[in-house]
Amino acid sequence: MASGRHTGSRWSLVDIQRIDPADEAQLVEIVDFLAAREAVDCPWRDGTTIEALRVFLRQGWDGDPDIPYAARVDGRLVAYGDCHLPTRDNVDTGWWTVTVAPDQRRRGYGSALASHLEALLAEAGRTKLGSWCMDAPANVAFLTGRGYAAKSVHVIRRQVLAEVDPAGIDAAYEAALTHAGDYELLRIKGLIPDELLEDAVTMVAAINDAPRDDLDVEDEVIDADRLRTYEQGQLDAGQRLYRVIARHRETGELAGHTVVTVDSTRPTLGDQHDTSVLQAHRGHRLGLLLKSDMLRWLREAEPQLVHITTGNAETNAQMIAVNERLGYRVIERNVTFQRLPEAPPA
Repeated sequence: MASGRHTGSRWSLVDIQRIDPADEAQLVEIVDFLAAREAVDCPWRDGTTIEALRVFLRQGWDGDPDIPYAARVDGRLVAYGDCHLPTRDNVDTGWWTVTVAPDQRRRGYGSALASHLEALLAEAGRTKLGSWCMDAPANVAFLTGRGYAAKSVHVIRRQVLAEVDPAGIDAAYEAALTHAGDYELLRIKGLIPDELLEDAVTMVAAINDAPRDDLDVEDEVIDADRLRTYEQGQLDAGQRLYRVIARHRETGELAGHTVVTVDSTRPTLGDQHDTSVLQAHRGHRLGLLLKSDMLRWLREAEPQLVHITTGNAETNAQMIAVNERLGYRVIERNVTFQRLPEAPPA
């Protein structure tokens, strides 16, 4: 399904068309549209850039790009949405999101685009559908009204570096180090070296242990190609990629890692990606050690950084405790919803 027309109100027809990631004018339009919406709904967000959007729509986070759609009325962009069809795992699941211009809401445009995306996912054979939204009454009502149930809460936190005492970060590092004498830290900028890649796949897959709450999802299938695609995508999008790895001294096993990116076009902004530790190596304060060492490194490598943003499931108490000790504070809550196929009759 590439396009469609839906009755969005008694006054207008909604014209829905797939966006071409190679069309620079459409990318500029979408970036401006999202920035205008965020200025109203969530001005604390960093937003996206044309470079990042272009790469994301061509290859996705790690190889499965979202499929973007624009909804227009009389030529004006009134809503933007996308759908995501995983190919390595969760192949019965499809995800979609919709954003409506603040001055065009409650006219049926979001519903028209959502129905279009749901139909596209159904045509692709996806029986479990999911979406997410910022935790606001209107957003939650929109999804519950479409038959979705809240399954998980994801909390966004931000660390404003000017408000964080460097001595406190150093103290956290030293405190964690006393429990982690069997480990050494590797600092890697850019791609993971080839000789570490195979072991890194196992290390990265430890993210599957993060809380899922009530979400009906399978483990992500991590392989070397997926990991490389993620890394290269970040670099192609203009992100400087920093990774700290904890390696067990005796066995050489990669025990855990943390990743932060810095936007080369907006170098005051940092984004915390995965932090995970293999089950066999937990109990040594490696999460705190990795994240505090990352901050020590960035203090030297990226002194212009203003803030770093991260997110965790609301139930991930251990990682939240680490983040709050390092000065992260809540700025936003998001809710993930799913609509599952009806159970067959007994």
